[in-house]
Amino acid sequence: MNIDCIRVFLFLVFLQVIAVNIACSDSNKTLRDVGDVGHQSDGDQADVTADQDIREDEGRHIAQLVVLPRTIAMAPTGVVQASIKGYDSRGVELELEAGQVVWEVEDPQVATVDQSGKITGLQTGTTQLLASAQEAVDSVEVHVKRVEHIEIIPNGGEVALGTPLQLELRAYSADGARLPVGTQGVWASDPDEIAEVDSNGVLNSQNPGMVEVQVTLGALQAAAEFRVEVKFRSMHCKGTFCCMTSTQSDMYCWGRMGSGSEDNPGMFFMESSITKIETDLEFISYDWEALAGWGALCGLTELGIVYCWGTNFYKMVGREDFLAIYETPQELETEVHFQDIAMGTGAACGLTFEGDLYCWGAKPFYGYSTMGVSPENARAQPYLVVEGPFTEFRMSNGVICLLGLDSRWSCIGDDLFGLIGDDGTGVSQLTAISAPEPLVDVLPPNSPSGAAYCGLNSKRRVYCWGSNLYQTLGHPPAADGSVLITQAPQPTLWDLRFSELRGNSHSSRYCGLNMGVTAIACWGSNFGPGTRGCGLGPRVSSALKSTYIPQYIDGLPEDIVDFSVTDSGGCALTEGGDIWCWGLYGDGSLVREDAFDFCEQSPQRVSTF
Repeated sequence: MNIDCIRVFLFLVFLQVIAVNIACSDSNKTLRDVGDVGHQSDGDQADVTADQDIREDEGRHIAQLVVLPRTIAMAPTGVVQASIKGYDSRGVELELEAGQVVWEVEDPQVATVDQSGKITGLQTGTTQLLASAQEAVDSVEVHVKRVEHIEIIPNGGEVALGTPLQLELRAYSADGARLPVGTQGVWASDPDEIAEVDSNGVLNSQNPGMVEVQVTLGALQAAAEFRVEVKFRSMHCKGTFCCMTSTQSDMYCWGRMGSGSEDNPGMFFMESSITKIETDLEFISYDWEALAGWGALCGLTELGIVYCWGTNFYKMVGREDFLAIYETPQELETEVHFQDIAMGTGAACGLTFEGDLYCWGAKPFYGYSTMGVSPENARAQPYLVVEGPFTEFRMSNGVICLLGLDSRWSCIGDDLFGLIGDDGTGVSQLTAISAPEPLVDVLPPNSPSGAAYCGLNSKRRVYCWGSNLYQTLGHPPAADGSVLITQAPQPTLWDLRFSELRGNSHSSRYCGLNMGVTAIACWGSNFGPGTRGCGLGPRVSSALKSTYIPQYIDGLPEDIVDFSVTDSGGCALTEGGDIWCWGLYGDGSLVREDAFDFCEQSPQRVSTF
């Protein structure tokens, strides 16, 4: 090996040694750095913890207090509860602990404060309310002012019978500022038999009528007048008579059933005012029929038990003593229980829970031909008329219609076409209504002539059949003056849709509750018992006899939940429990004293006293 090669070899070895030393040096430096980093992290963590402790100390320190309300006005003896909020130096709201804030007033002769922040006025004047916690302090002005005027809130109005009303005494200074008074004052009411107010200002009503409430505060006095009205949850009218169930589950009636008079009124002559029926029974439904001048009324309880009272004509009260008068409800002597009841000329009927039809009194299919009924063939106890099962039934003076499980209606009785479903042998055979499509409701006619059936299909469109004497079929009169008579249901010429359908006791006028605008529209006869017509409401002349075009009854509230059609008009029940009526002629003098001289076309709110 020559000398040059040896030199090159030694040079390369030298370079490799240098490279290894450099690598080892970097590695050691890296290890030292890592160790230094670990050592420095412990120090940094201690610094962070210290910083956090400082910030927590600052957070616990109350830098600012704010007393609310910012200005306090009150009467002597008035009480106001102040509140307070605390913040740290960064503006973060703090949760103040009980006892952490100290409350004071500068002038304890004007007002005092306890350690909850409740301020009590003592005498007129101004002072400062102080609140302090740690080094933070805040204050607001307290003005104790003389009371110059008081009032009752609400300051009068209407009260629902049986519903307590909390009244409030409000006091004001000369500049009109409202002042807390810290007392209810001294309350009184007159007359107490209408409503009575207690020491806390709660008004409790016992009877419908007007009551005045007074409150006294020192030498000041305020008064307010309240009208206590009965509120209702259900209503049913037929002919010239209406009955309602109040929100207190009491039964009230008004109007006139039969041919009573003021000199010889009978049981159901209630024209002067709504009359409470004195009974402990609670009825879910009721119906009546005017016969022999006075009529009879039956009510159904939730248990399916029937009670009747009035004139026992045709034994409709359910007793054997023909024509006896029962002034209190009599339980119907039967083991059968009913889900619904109705009454027609000389007869009462009910649908049992099993869906069978039972009746008592005269045979229900005589219509107006009840003169052949004698005490011997009238029946006081319910007897089976048609075996079901049926789900619903409707009854008029001479026709009964029943809804079967197949969702189709069938009828039996005496209408303008003669006897239907009764061949005189005593065997009842229902006659199905041959409608082009099933009807969800049917109202049979109440008169053997000049009347019409009407019903609703599943789309709530009106179908009618029978006589168009009063344009009740929803078709105009014939040009030659002849009266259209149809035996099969046909749609009206107009296409209003109704959620409910009702008719008067002559089936000469029908009204529906419009599904779209919650309004009542009526068509057919405009006349009632008098020489002027009000049945179709204020949109038409009182001289108009009838029309096939539905007329909206303007002036009714929008929150109608139920309605009925009377002989001369109708009534509607609102969601708030009020009753509005139009056409008040022969239906009761509840709106105006001359209601029986001529009818009222526009709806009027009915007073209950």
